[in-house]
Amino acid sequence: MISAMEKDFNKTKISKFSKKELLILSNELFNKNEEVTSKYVTLQKEYEILKQRQEKFEFQLNFLREQLYGSKSEKSKKTERDSEQLKLFDFSVDETCNDNEEVKEEETIKVKGFIRKKRGRKPLSDNHTIKEIVIDISNEDKACACGNEKSCIGEIITERLEIIPQKVYKLVIKRKKYACKRCEGTAEEGVKPTVVAAPAPKFLIPGGIATSSLLAHIFVQKYVDAIPFYRQEQQFLRFGDQISRQSMSSWAMKAAEQCTVLYNKIKENIKSGALINIDETTVQVLKEPDKNPSTKSYMWVMYGGPPRQKSVLFKYAPTRSGITARELLSDYSGCVQTDDYSGYKFLTLDEEYNSRIVHLPCLAHIRRKFFEIKKIISRNKKKYKKTFKNIDWILRRISRLYRFERLFAQEALSDDKLIESRTNKILPLLNDIEERVNILLPEALPSSQFASALGYAYNNIPKLKAYIALPFATPDNNAVENLIRPFAIGRKNWMFMGNPKSAQASSILYSLVQTALLNKLNPWNYLRYIFDRLPVANTEQEYNALLPWHLTSKDIKEETDLTQRPIFKVL
Repeated sequence: MISAMEKDFNKTKISKFSKKELLILSNELFNKNEEVTSKYVTLQKEYEILKQRQEKFEFQLNFLREQLYGSKSEKSKKTERDSEQLKLFDFSVDETCNDNEEVKEEETIKVKGFIRKKRGRKPLSDNHTIKEIVIDISNEDKACACGNEKSCIGEIITERLEIIPQKVYKLVIKRKKYACKRCEGTAEEGVKPTVVAAPAPKFLIPGGIATSSLLAHIFVQKYVDAIPFYRQEQQFLRFGDQISRQSMSSWAMKAAEQCTVLYNKIKENIKSGALINIDETTVQVLKEPDKNPSTKSYMWVMYGGPPRQKSVLFKYAPTRSGITARELLSDYSGCVQTDDYSGYKFLTLDEEYNSRIVHLPCLAHIRRKFFEIKKIISRNKKKYKKTFKNIDWILRRISRLYRFERLFAQEALSDDKLIESRTNKILPLLNDIEERVNILLPEALPSSQFASALGYAYNNIPKLKAYIALPFATPDNNAVENLIRPFAIGRKNWMFMGNPKSAQASSILYSLVQTALLNKLNPWNYLRYIFDRLPVANTEQEYNALLPWHLTSKDIKEETDLTQRPIFKVL
């Protein structure tokens, strides 16, 4: 029997089909329709998956392009509104995503006035030695046409800055020796030495040629100016001296060992503060046990301390494990501000830490995730119109929050007034952002970068509200990230560290020079000052007197007299 599907319906009338053939035809059409529908649904799902993958890869490609060639600044472009001071905190209805959203009446904010500074070249420092050059006119020009000699009525004074390359001195230490030529020491035999010599001054590194000023110069060059040892080796050759990079590296480890007591006191000082900011950055260490030289190690950085004793501590660790963070925060009670890295999860999940530590997230990381997406999709606003408007809405609220924080800082508000102002101005902004994120997150494509940014904000915005009641806290972790920047710049120059000992030595010396800078001390003067005194320091009070926040620029400016014991500052 011929299949019903094989007949030509254009030539064969429906009346010529038997009931059995019509039934078979109906079943065959139904099955065919089910098969086509199933294939369509499968293809539709595959199409959606491929479309999502295409958008994901397209976003990643544009993101990498931005990382390579785009601007790294997160500052938003100025608009006409930004140029109008009266509308500094104004948000019009067209800036929001929902046209039906209720427009709240904006409050008027008085911005504190300021005195505009005079533009032009800043005067040169008065700390420089002055060298005067007096230029006079010739005797012929002094003669007047009337026959008299012209009198000097003033001077035209200009200032320029002249630099003479640093000078290297050979320090020759002569210690006088004395002996009795009459009895040749027989009168004091067994009581005193036959020959008496002046005591040798103590140096940080016994033996060798290294003085405190030389060590301070080498370490400031590397840990402040990011000049690696091999380049300094070439610099010394230009002065006619040969100091190998191996010697400089050895000196760094020996000096760091002598400074360990100050390093530990910096750590204690940070733990005595109400807030600690923590972050970590990568470093390559070549001779790390049981690790490939190309793998990453980490430098952990924490910043804090009492208001007038700010300190920063660098801590080397072979991994990014949260064990290092646990060690740094052992026996600490207070607030800790970090990013959302999983290594810090113990601060909220572990009862031992959760009971004594308030964990604050970082608003800058939340903003950064949205800003990176905005930079990419701004090239195709029509395609991502809704997403762009939502991101722009969130970023504007975050920008407004930072404007309030700057305004509060200018006003120098008291703690109670600052908490009140944050509650009235900033808390509503965080609530609005949280509400918008809760609405957008279920609608976002799960594998998209936008969903990732929303999820990050969803997890951190509620915890960020805790900073409002903490007048010593800020909404972000930028304080410690800015302190990591000199290390990151140096890493581009010296590229790697030889072994774990040199990495640990670098962490100690970085901590000292960066803490000195935080306390507005010249790092070279500070290192020279403490290197002169550490060899003779014995008491707790003498060690405390060497901490940066106990010193002023005037204290450390004078050179130490090596002929007598260094004088410690009286605390």
